[in-house]
Amino acid sequence: MFSKLRFRAWGGPTYDPLPVFDWATTTVKANHYGQPQVWNFTYVDLEWETKTKVLGFEDE
Repeated sequence: MFSKLRFRAWGGPTYDPLPVFDWATTTVKANHYGQPQVWNFTYVDLEWETKTKVLGFEDE
């Protein structure tokens, strides 16, 4: 059932079906030092190397 510890992380605000967030086109008046101009991030898949075991479930 849970043979691996993994997940998909996606940074930034969502943009589907909305347009990608861009500081140049927003009316927000805030400093954004160190942040990207356009927030069109992609996902990152993370997976642990350690084997997992769930109590009460047997491997098939």
